[in-house]
Amino acid sequence: AILIWSNSACAELVNSLRNTPLAAVDVIGFFDNRNTSRPPSNLPRLGDLEDAAEWMIDPESGKIKVDVVFIGMNTRDPEEL
Repeated sequence: AILIWSNSACAELVNSLRNTPLAAVDVIGFFDNRNTSRPPSNLPRLGDLEDAAEWMIDPESGKIKVDVVFIGMNTRDPEEL
């Protein structure tokens, strides 16, 4: 799984998934337009929001590389999200 827009709710979600092995969801990184460290800080930033769709699709096979995409939204998030 990947995160689109990382915030504190996403950090809680990642921690819950890691503490629930039966969920079998491995979050590998996040996409966010902000360059500062984002929660959860132990995940790599994979790029900007604009990079997410291109990153998810394997250019050779055309298949999607991830099974789950979580979007961290709240009422204060910017319009581009």
